[in-house]
Parts: sequence; structure tokens; C-alpha cells
Amino acid sequence: MADTQTLLIQFTSEGAPLPVAEFSKDTGVVFAPHADASPLNIAFGLQAVLPADALRRVQSRNNWPAGEFKLNVSLDAGGLLISPSDGKGINLPQGVYDVSIEIEGRQFKNSQFRVTLKAGKRTTVTLDEIPDRRKIRLVGTMDDQTASVVNAAKSQVDGMGLAAWLANKTPRASRKACLLNMLAKLRTPPKGLKAPLLSSFEYIYYAEVDRIYAAAAPALVDRVQSLVDKQQWVAEGEPIAAIHARLKDSLVNLGISKSDAARFGLSSFRQGGRNSLQICFATPPAGFPDPTVYTDVDIDLGNPLWDLEGLFVHIGELLDPSRTDHIALFPKLKDSDAKDFLYYEPVK
Repeated sequence: MADTQTLLIQFTSEGAPLPVAEFSKDTGVVFAPHADASPLNIAFGLQAVLPADALRRVQSRNNWPAGEFKLNVSLDAGGLLISPSDGKGINLPQGVYDVSIEIEGRQFKNSQFRVTLKAGKRTTVTLDEIPDRRKIRLVGTMDDQTASVVNAAKSQVDGMGLAAWLANKTPRASRKACLLNMLAKLRTPPKGLKAPLLSSFEYIYYAEVDRIYAAAAPALVDRVQSLVDKQQWVAEGEPIAAIHARLKDSLVNLGISKSDAARFGLSSFRQGGRNSLQICFATPPAGFPDPTVYTDVDIDLGNPLWDLEGLFVHIGELLDPSRTDHIALFPKLKDSDAKDFLYYEPVK
């Protein structure tokens, strides 16, 4: 077998290593300092600075479409090792490449760089994170329905009561903004319903930069279905994106056995329009003693997020993995029906 050249991508933040704790081709990466966080999608852009026939020979040998290289990405030394996908030879020719890397929710100083891959050698590149130093400030007095969810005894994130978590300086501002944006959207009464969807929520047990997990009364499913009937929402069936399966995994942390959690059904509903809610339900199986439903709630800017499927690299094309930036979303929600239920503001 011919010698194989590989590329190792490592990460740092403010001079300290930022190791990758988890990686999946379906859902992305999790960094070690936030091991309980949801995975971050990752995109690679690769532009070869070498003769076109060097690429065509590899594509032809593997019967790949023009402009596509299938690579293997794996965890190695706390980073991501990019190597040939089949082990049968040199899939990525030696030479010079311009590389672009994006990881949703993160920014890196040198996310676009030029690298030379040498025959049979491992080349290591380290990306240094630009920390997100934005802050938010809580404002106003929460209405009774929002306060009842925030102050519920079971509403806990990172081992803290939710109210204390919001007041704490440790959680990233983007996580707090995400949670507060979700609450504002859920608190806004939909057309045709007397009460907001939030009135069916019981407590929140997970919050990240892009989604929250919450427990709700079983009537919430019927209420959302009524919005589908009014053509305000769309029923999507079982969610395709692998990240939504983590909702069932989270049930183990609530005292539900792994075997029982596997029996819960998943279904997805999406609100119409822009800056729209998506709610995925984990519904208990027939005969389960507790009828509570569990939800994965996020906000899309208008189109579904890009999913990393099969992990391939398009030559000359950088795929956009951007997750909803909830702090940047604030002005749009402030100019919407949700404005009366936004209980924070960005700090300049």
C-alpha cells in the first residue's frame, strides 16, 4: 500500500488546549470543557492548489462525482484526524491545499489557512479560538406563566435551579439568550389558541446555545397538532437529523431506564415563517405509567440547518454550518409579537 498523508486539526482557546471529547459524522463535535453540550456541526472547505489531473485520477479510481472527496475523520490526540476513507492508497494527493473550517457557535483566528501535505507524513494545524465575550442583562419582571416554568422545582440546568442559573455569571451568554428566546416564543399566544404553548410546559432540564429540553403535559401534542390543522405549523413526522435522538438519551438523566427511553416515539413539528420554532416530542409508549412528554425545542431562521451526512469534502465549497446565534436574533424578536416576553437585553 502506498504511503498515506494525513491532516490533524487541533484546537486551543486563550493559550490552553481545547480538546475534542466526542465526534460523530452525523452530529459533529463536542469540546471537552462542555462535555454535556449538544454536538456542534463542522464544515470543511478544501481547495487544492495542484494540477487538476491529480484530483481526477483519485476521483476516477473511486468512482466519485466530480469535485467530491470522501475522507475519514476520527478522534486522535484530542483533535480531528483527516485521512483516506478506504485505506487502499493515497486518496488525498500530496501537495498544497487551501483549507477553511467552520464549527458552529465558535470562531477561530486562523480558520482559513494554506497547508502542504507531504508524502507519508502527518501534518498538524492548530486553530486558536476567538472567545465570545458578549454579555446579556436580565430586565423586567417575568409574567406569571414564564416565571412558573423558570421557578419550577424541577427546572434545573448544570445542577442549578433555573432562576439561579440565569443570574449566574458562569454560563455563556449565548446559552442564556437561547433559553430566554425560546421562552419568549413559547409565551407568545399563537393565533387561534387562547393560551400560549408555554402554559403546557412543566419544567426545563437542559439548555444550550441552540436548543432546550423540557417536560410538558401530554395535551401539548394535541395543541400543536391543532396549529397544524390551522396550517400555521407543519407536522414533519420522525425527525431526520440525528441530533434529535439525543432527546431520548436525555431521559436516562431523569430516572427513566435506557430500555424504556428507547421505546419513546419521536415526532417533529415546525412553525411556519421565519425565526420559527421547531418542537420535537419524545412521547411515552402505550401503558407507560407517566404520561409526561419531553421536548427538544429550537428556533430556525427560515431553513433547516445543514446536517453533516457521510462527512465529505467538496473541493472549493465551504458548507455553512451556522447554528442560530440567539444574541444576534434579539433585535428580530424585539420587533416581533414576542417583544413583550423578552426578559433580557444584550450588553454593549
